[in-house]
Amino acid sequence: MLLSKKWTRTSGKLISSEIKYKDLSDENHRHRKYVKIKTYVYKVNNEYFSSNQTLASDSLFSKEFKSLKKNMNKENTEKILNSLKSGKKIENIKGDLITVFYNPKKPQIACLENRFEKKIFIQIIMGLIFGTGLMYLSYYLLRNIIE
Repeated sequence: MLLSKKWTRTSGKLISSEIKYKDLSDENHRHRKYVKIKTYVYKVNNEYFSSNQTLASDSLFSKEFKSLKKNMNKENTEKILNSLKSGKKIENIKGDLITVFYNPKKPQIACLENRFEKKIFIQIIMGLIFGTGLMYLSYYLLRNIIE
């Protein structure tokens, strides 16, 4: 996520968008969080790729969201990639022109915004604190057996 700040910029085409949701229900209320997934194509070194990540960290959270309808985007994306590989120019693809940031070492990884969600650090820090506490507790309980 932090390295995405240094990713290379290229242009691409937005080919579809989809709304996905995540249930956040408690005992009394039912809430949903919605997110718009944008699928786009881009070209790197005469090779075409597609992605649907807005942020570099999106792949960490995307499994939590469900589609509102049957996902036709995958089939459509495959058709567009095949037509690009067979000679169609990216300029002739229907869609808005966008800026894409891609990993120069792995061009199949890309995002639309090269920033990251700060909330991911809360999970990392809590994991480190919990792991350190668990390790200390294990040592404290097992030190007599070890010695």
